[in-house]
Amino acid sequence: MLRQRLIQLVLLVVAGVALTGAAMLSGPIESHRKRLKLVTVTSSESIAKEPRTILLQIAPGGLRAPLLSYLWIRSQELKQDGKLYDAKQLRDLICDLTPHFPGVWAFHAWDMAWNISAATHTPEERWMWVTNGIRLLRDRGLYYNPDDLGLHRELGWIYFSKMGQYTDEMHMVYKRRWAGLIHNVLGAPPFSDTAGAAVKSFSLIAEAPRDLDSLVADKSTADFVERLNRLGIDPDSGFLEYYNRFSEDLSVSPPGWIAQKPAGKREEQIADLMRSDEFAAARAAVLAFARRKTLVEKFRLDPDWMLEVMKRYGPMDWRNVNSHAIYWSTRGLHRAEGLDLGKINALNTGRTFLGALKSLTRTGLFYLTHNPKNPDEPFLDWQADWRFVESTHREYLAAERILVTDKSGKVGKIDSENNKLRGGHITYLSNAVQQMYVGGRKDLARYYYDEIKNVLKAKGDVYELSLYDFVREKRRQTGPPTVEMTRALMSGAFRSAYRALAGGNNTEYLRHRAFAMRVYRTYMRDTAGAKQRLAPEAFNQMEQDFLETMLTNPRAIGLNVPLAVKAQLYNTLSPQKQQAIYPVIAGPLKQQCINEDQDENFFNKAFPAPPE
Repeated sequence: MLRQRLIQLVLLVVAGVALTGAAMLSGPIESHRKRLKLVTVTSSESIAKEPRTILLQIAPGGLRAPLLSYLWIRSQELKQDGKLYDAKQLRDLICDLTPHFPGVWAFHAWDMAWNISAATHTPEERWMWVTNGIRLLRDRGLYYNPDDLGLHRELGWIYFSKMGQYTDEMHMVYKRRWAGLIHNVLGAPPFSDTAGAAVKSFSLIAEAPRDLDSLVADKSTADFVERLNRLGIDPDSGFLEYYNRFSEDLSVSPPGWIAQKPAGKREEQIADLMRSDEFAAARAAVLAFARRKTLVEKFRLDPDWMLEVMKRYGPMDWRNVNSHAIYWSTRGLHRAEGLDLGKINALNTGRTFLGALKSLTRTGLFYLTHNPKNPDEPFLDWQADWRFVESTHREYLAAERILVTDKSGKVGKIDSENNKLRGGHITYLSNAVQQMYVGGRKDLARYYYDEIKNVLKAKGDVYELSLYDFVREKRRQTGPPTVEMTRALMSGAFRSAYRALAGGNNTEYLRHRAFAMRVYRTYMRDTAGAKQRLAPEAFNQMEQDFLETMLTNPRAIGLNVPLAVKAQLYNTLSPQKQQAIYPVIAGPLKQQCINEDQDENFFNKAFPAPPE
């Protein structure tokens, strides 16, 4: 009996010590859980918003850990068996069980966008799985973890590497479909030699009313909204659909798109509203409101931060996936400012940002052409955009100053061995100089050539050459150009060739077009032949797309082409080229003639239909 009492007493002491130790450890454990964002949210407000998620965090109790282990193992088995949808459902459940653990969201999104998408074979399946990864991070992962740098980095990396680069043979599907999605919301941005016009245009969206009550505070806008309501149209995405169909705004109508005729009396009334001069101001206010609302609610984008990015880095065309890589990378750094950032995460996020900014130098000027077979996937081409060279050069210099700063805070020389970015910086500016020179921007090319020599102090005999000889020698040394460089050089050459042709200089036209042909042939022979996913369209198709855009929307490629010059250019083209482009250019040019108070006879004389 005494022995049993003694055992009970010892056990009570052990239990007391264990409880005391547990109480002492509960504080540090809870602090550690908060730091790792493993806290279960149980507030009534959160339960009201996400009752299923909160229930899944609480209900398993002590079985939560083994349940998670089982779900991970089972989801992997399903994935290996090819049951991708079943595996996705289990992964979604895992995310709901651990909503404040960013690594779960990042892995699930990465697996869908990179691994599962690669296991499928049709463009629709690839696009679905890549966008599933985007939506998981953007709409759900960042909802629970809005300040997590890693999730922002992962999202930016999908836009930059998976969609913006060329490792996936269906990369053009992603670029085209994303461009089509955003074009339906924002249309094409205005062009100017600086960022001013694009920033001013987008500021109307950023500064638009946040709610309907604020929008209808203006009486004329309220009257317009009331008319829309009577026709069954809400001032959001529904308004955008009809605006894109019936307005006379050329920025929302890609070349080749034929305006649809209203179907019935109701659509005729809608079309009148979309074109009426009386409601022009109110319509513009509703357009800005609808665009802002769609960006926020459908794409989870912050228009204020989008505008800030444009002011700092350049006139982003949001149809370009690289613009979104920059948005999410910089937003992550902005939201995480002041937190205990991991150095690797911050560097990787910065690498995505700088890579995307460099890509905009080569792809920043987008132009879309309507695809009648699949309107959701418009034809897409691009050319180099010199407006991003200065911001990229500036960001390189800022990063390099950090690298050459010692522990005492003394800033070293940019051209020192400690500057590990210097080689990449020189290569980037050398490519930009070639693009600008070929594209007719010789003054800018000369300025950055001087920066290479005087600021970065590049070594080598090639940097002692004149600008003209430098460009020729660099093209010889570099060998086969990359796909982006190929497109940039060709677009620049087309730009110079057809400007010369419009001015009557046939010799310069032939010289620049021959250069474009040489670049294309070199690329196809040395690079695209071995990797089909890197092959661009046929040369004639790229040239045709450029001509169609130059005649219908020249501002998209950085040109200002008056109607008379367009007519002169068109009439210098061969009958074969006229036949190829006429179905696309006839409608927009006829409308431009009307807008400039010219009759149909003027159009027929200026742009005669080619012989069949």
